[in-house]
Amino acid sequence: SISIPLGVVMALISLQANIPRYFLQIYAGEEAVGFFGAIVYPMMAGIVVTGALGQSASTRLARSFAVDLPEFQRLLGRFTAFSAALGLVIVVGTYVFGRPLLRVMYGPSFADYYSEFVVVALACGIQLVSSCWGYGMTAARFFRTQVAITVGSCIATTVAAYVLVPRYGVMGASQAVLATSLIMAVGFALAMSWAVRSQRV
Repeated sequence: SISIPLGVVMALISLQANIPRYFLQIYAGEEAVGFFGAIVYPMMAGIVVTGALGQSASTRLARSFAVDLPEFQRLLGRFTAFSAALGLVIVVGTYVFGRPLLRVMYGPSFADYYSEFVVVALACGIQLVSSCWGYGMTAARFFRTQVAITVGSCIATTVAAYVLVPRYGVMGASQAVLATSLIMAVGFALAMSWAVRSQRV
């Protein structure tokens, strides 16, 4: 069934998002988990926007991949460009306004996590772009490849969190998210490139 691999991917993505929290809970305690959750939460706004666009574009992407590959590439290119621009706004906005934003949203103690906030924003920007390629892979029906990449990124998240969180705490969890965002983006980019080349043959 088509829905099974997609369900597995969504379950793995949910697991991956929580892995750094599990390690923080073990090595740094509830307070660190709270700080980390607070700096991650604002980034969900960008992910929600990209997700809504991806859902609305999915049907056109799937149809164009099957019958008009250049149109598929144009659609995916525009989607990716918009998401990259949104990610850049998030990263720059966080870098410039992150400290006062944390102070206003959560209180003075959270401003100490400005550096972690910027790292998470960078990870979010990368995730916005890679999610576009994820929708492209779904349109191309590369379901098993998505599962394989997501499993690999979960393993990478676990390893990164195991290495970084005990030493660096919340910053280590943020760095683990960034590292695995990069890994997933590279994997999705390579798979999407392979899907397009395969369709041209």
